[in-house]
Amino acid sequence: MDTARGWRERFVPEGVRNRLRELEQSEPEVRLLRQLLGEERLLAWALSIGSLRYPGLRSGAPPLPPEALRGITAEAPPELFLWTGLVDAETVLRLAHEHGSRGDRARPRLLDFGCGCGRVLRFLVGHADLFELHGTDVHPEHVRWCREFLAPIAFGANGPRPPWPTRTATSTRSGPCPCSRTSTMRRARPGARSSRACSRPAAS
Repeated sequence: MDTARGWRERFVPEGVRNRLRELEQSEPEVRLLRQLLGEERLLAWALSIGSLRYPGLRSGAPPLPPEALRGITAEAPPELFLWTGLVDAETVLRLAHEHGSRGDRARPRLLDFGCGCGRVLRFLVGHADLFELHGTDVHPEHVRWCREFLAPIAFGANGPRPPWPTRTATSTRSGPCPCSRTSTMRRARPGARSSRACSRPAAS
C-alpha cells in the first residue's frame, strides 16, 4: 500500500468492482468515463461521486451523514463531501506509509483530530487489519453519529484545549485550534507527523 493507487486497488470492495463492470455494459456514460479517466481515477469516481449517481456502487459504504452535520465542518454538498474526503484519506495513507516504518507496531494508530462526521475516516472503515483508528471532535453530535455508523473505529469528544481524552495520540498543540473546520490526522506516538486536511477556509 505504497501509493494511493495501491490503496484503491486493495480497498475497493469486490461488490463495487462487480457493479462497475455491470454499469460499463449498460451505461455508455460509465464506458466513456473509463476511457477519459483510466482505471485508477474511475475507481476514485466510483467510491465518491459515482456512488451518488448509481446507488449500487455504495456496497458496504457507510451512509451519508445528514446535511446539517456535514455543513458544520466541511462542504455540505454530497459530491464535495465525498470527493474531498477521499482525496484527504489518500493523503493520510501516503503519509502513514512514508513514516510508518519508524514505529514498531504492526498496525499504526491513527487519530483524526477534528474528525467531524467522518469525512475522511469513512473511507477506512472495515480495514482494521491495517490501522488502529480513532477519531475525536468537539461537537457531540458528530461523535454520536460516528459511533453509530462508523464502527468499529473508536470515537471520543474533546474540548477546545488540551488535555484531550485519549491516550492513543501525542500532540504538541497547546492552544485552541485556529480553524474550527480543520481535521488533523496524527500518528499516535511521540514525534508523530501530522497531515492537515481542511476542506473550507478558517473562520475569521
